[in-house]
Amino acid sequence: MTENTTGVVNAQSTDPWAAAKQATVAILTQLTNEANEAARVVKASANQKAVIADLLETSDDPQVVTYREKMEQAEAAMEQWRNQIEAYAKEALMPKGDENDVEAATATYKEKNAAIKGFKATMVNLPGGEEALKELPELLSLGRGGSAASGVKRPRVTEIHIKPATASATEYKSVSATQKDPKNPGATKEVVNFSVLAQKLKSAPYNLELTARDILEHAEGVAGPAENWGDRDGDPFSFVISPENGEHVEVKVTP
Repeated sequence: MTENTTGVVNAQSTDPWAAAKQATVAILTQLTNEANEAARVVKASANQKAVIADLLETSDDPQVVTYREKMEQAEAAMEQWRNQIEAYAKEALMPKGDENDVEAATATYKEKNAAIKGFKATMVNLPGGEEALKELPELLSLGRGGSAASGVKRPRVTEIHIKPATASATEYKSVSATQKDPKNPGATKEVVNFSVLAQKLKSAPYNLELTARDILEHAEGVAGPAENWGDRDGDPFSFVISPENGEHVEVKVTP
């Protein structure tokens, strides 16, 4: 009996890390219990929010019903305002295209594009055919940026600065607008484009009635087609808008 007891004691004493491991396990146990308690608090809060969200949708409590009706009315009003804003923007701010039958143009494009593909498929099988196809003009797409569907180019620019043409370079002012970020509810973002510039130029001291299309034509007259601005590697270019009456404006654009 004594020998067995001594054998156990001797076996334990041969592990010099036994006490350290036991102490570490005790510390880890305490830390785990504390972490689990914190997790239970977080989960309880999440569960509570889920229950509240469900109550907001289904509860027949009079006060909850009143709040729910107010929320529904506010959402309906916001939808109505959104429709009114879109209708106004379409009528007053968008370039007019009444003279263009977009549906007919789209159908024509698709018909011609199909024919082009057929001829190209034949040409590549002829000796020297691929080389001959290189002489063809570039075919526009129906997507954004030179869109055949809308006829409106939407060049991407990172900075726009303006100043009176007679002012010094130090008088350049940055042009941007703060708008709500649709991808991040509650947040805003700085928007830089020719539509924002057109709105800026309508105010004093410029008082210029220009559309984003007008400004784009000025820009392309200096820097070439907007779809190629990405090749400039961020190199800015400048141009002057010279109205018949009013302030001449120098615009500096950074693609």
